[in-house]
Amino acid sequence: MRKLVVWALLPAGFQEPAISDISADKVKVYAEGGDETKVKAETERGCALYKRVPVALSVRRVGDFGREYLFACKDPS
Repeated sequence: MRKLVVWALLPAGFQEPAISDISADKVKVYAEGGDETKVKAETERGCALYKRVPVALSVRRVGDFGREYLFACKDPS
């Protein structure tokens, strides 16, 4: 019974990191659960569209479990 109660209090699942805003000079990624490896992969994918590399700028909390990561997209040279 105790295990059932604990599982009922946990969130059903976390959303995978996803690009929420993108342009040639920045990428914003929304994620739940804080898997930094997946966040980094998503920002690299976004900046690669413009042949650029991501540089971390900031992180802010969104709601109870979410975080929004802001990365600059810089020229690799």
